[in-house]
Amino acid sequence: MWIEWSAQMTRATLTTEQTDRLRSVADLAQRQERAGVLSKIEERLFRVELAGSEAQAIDAQARARELELQLRDLLGLAPEAPVRLVETVVFLPRSTDPDWLLASMETDNPELVAAQSEYDAAEESLRLEIRKQYPDLTIGPGFGADQGDERLLLGLGLPIPLWNRNQQGIAEAQARREVAHGRFENTYELLASRLAIEMMRYEAGRAMREVVEAHVLPLADEQDTDVRRVAELGRVDPLLLLQALNAQFDAKIQLVDARAAEATHAIRLNELIGPPTPAQTSVNTSQTPQPPIPTGDRP
Repeated sequence: MWIEWSAQMTRATLTTEQTDRLRSVADLAQRQERAGVLSKIEERLFRVELAGSEAQAIDAQARARELELQLRDLLGLAPEAPVRLVETVVFLPRSTDPDWLLASMETDNPELVAAQSEYDAAEESLRLEIRKQYPDLTIGPGFGADQGDERLLLGLGLPIPLWNRNQQGIAEAQARREVAHGRFENTYELLASRLAIEMMRYEAGRAMREVVEAHVLPLADEQDTDVRRVAELGRVDPLLLLQALNAQFDAKIQLVDARAAEATHAIRLNELIGPPTPAQTSVNTSQTPQPPIPTGDRP
């Protein structure tokens, strides 16, 4: 939920900034409509965009506040407690090596460890029942008389029937072991499948984030810069400026979504492999922290 709240906070900030920028463009379009440069229909387009952005900003801020209240509730904090929550949309898995992840899951996943313990207990119970198939010979002292003389006697005891071999106990223990074995296999296959799916989703999210960071957002920023440069020369095209603003905003939202998806699947990977042991590193040091998502107006 922390990742979801952090991403929503960033979306709310970006949407508010987009609304402010659209308001400036809408004012420009209104002035050009009064001067006869734009038609009434074209000018109305900007007002529609602005109204829609204002509604999105209200919704984004409300959703962010709702998620923050839910987080505070989970943390046991009052809604107005003087505690500032810090957003983060970056979270790395402890490793991205499939073999390492599978090996860690086999040894550290709590659900799998519990299934393995259940099987081990059933196996030990079967061993005990097998030992019981042999009769227990008991030796004990006794007191009796022989030809009128009282004597201390030593007696041997064997159960009746003599060779029952504990067939019922062994059969029940074998059945319990088979049930435990089947439960362990089913748990292992389910967790291994989930691990493979989450690994695929994490890799897809990382690839999408890299594409947006390396190509989509830089191109949108470049387009916005060029349009503003042309506007500074006195050749203002509100429609082109609107298109550039929307493209840049969409690219930033894409980056937020991609980072949130990548972080969410990284967390799920860590959950599947279980808690870290002292020998494991807490993060994969081969990965570098991601830069912050740019906000604010560009020159």
